[in-house]
Amino acid sequence: MFCVSTTGVHGAAGDPMGILSSVMAGAQKGLAVAEHRHAKVVKVVRQEATAFLQNEAEVYGKFLSGYSAELAQAEDEVKDAARLAQAAIAKEDAKPSNPADWKPNDPALKLRTKLASQANFAQQAITRAEHKNMRQVKEAEEHIEETLEDSTSKLAYKVGDMTPEVDKVKQTLEAVVEKKVPTLAASKPTAATSNLTVLQDNLAKATLKSPAKIAAANKKLQEFLVKTDKDVALEGTKLQKSLDEDSAKPIEIKVKSAPAKAKVVAKPAPTIKKVDQAKVKAAAPSVAHLQVVNSTQHESMKFGASADMRVDLGPFATAADACDYCFGSFTKEGDKPAGPVAPFCVCMAYPTGGKHNMFCATPPSAAGYIAEKKGCRCKAKDMEAMGKTTCAPI
Repeated sequence: MFCVSTTGVHGAAGDPMGILSSVMAGAQKGLAVAEHRHAKVVKVVRQEATAFLQNEAEVYGKFLSGYSAELAQAEDEVKDAARLAQAAIAKEDAKPSNPADWKPNDPALKLRTKLASQANFAQQAITRAEHKNMRQVKEAEEHIEETLEDSTSKLAYKVGDMTPEVDKVKQTLEAVVEKKVPTLAASKPTAATSNLTVLQDNLAKATLKSPAKIAAANKKLQEFLVKTDKDVALEGTKLQKSLDEDSAKPIEIKVKSAPAKAKVVAKPAPTIKKVDQAKVKAAAPSVAHLQVVNSTQHESMKFGASADMRVDLGPFATAADACDYCFGSFTKEGDKPAGPVAPFCVCMAYPTGGKHNMFCATPPSAAGYIAEKKGCRCKAKDMEAMGKTTCAPI
């Protein structure tokens, strides 16, 4: 809770306009203090968010780099088996042969032909798998970038644009992913593996094992993304909560006034006076969550900083009408000596019951509140609209 006290006498207890003027002056000072404090909190949250995102980019990147290495290893096993089979076939074909020894149903010839066909098919299959695996790595990287962007887009409503920070995080992610993870070296051919039958068996095993390894790697990737995405979402919620808690801290303004002097006057009969209801509602404590407590020495006013300084009025026929009223309202322009209440509040509008309400608020976080209501930010004299008042969606 913040307490702002004004010195000296700012209005006699019997002078309500003087009291209101003093209260509003104290309120503006209190809001300035609150905004300064909130700016510090926003700076800290931005720093924490940036550090967290950089760390997550490295975590994501290392896992994705390892995932890519697992896929490459599964592919290499089939490549090596096919390469060894083709080398052995070429060696057999290079041996001198006697045409007289040729037999139409030679088992050795059939084995070489079948193995050559299997090796070629395996190489074609592994080429298709490489293209598919490259797409999966790229899609995973894009998913990670979208997750990090989504976490910052929600924070941006309260701490401002974080595009530069997100761009740096993406660069970190890409750099880590590009780092090659060493894979196990393929086994060297031995005398035993020069036998065509053994090579055929090795190729068949590698061809079966490779898809299973790739499927296992994909499963691990999905489990990792689900878990880490939740961690990112939780951290984003935590940072937003710290901002909300800071905004929820109330501000108390105390204004000193002179004691009331006893004076006997004849009270005239009460009369009914026409009042501008919109101005009364704008200045009324219930609108801006104000609480005024009168005594002979002090008047105390509390602002619920869940709004800092927010005024909500309506309904108006259109969003433009709500905006026009806001630009010239008691809150923003005021009537001397009491107003304005918050000259730097941002004018916005939002739909309600087929019409629109005006909404004027000082904290940047209010934009998120209006965005959730599918509201818009007011723009006076919009030259793109022939100088008319417009309201751009948030």
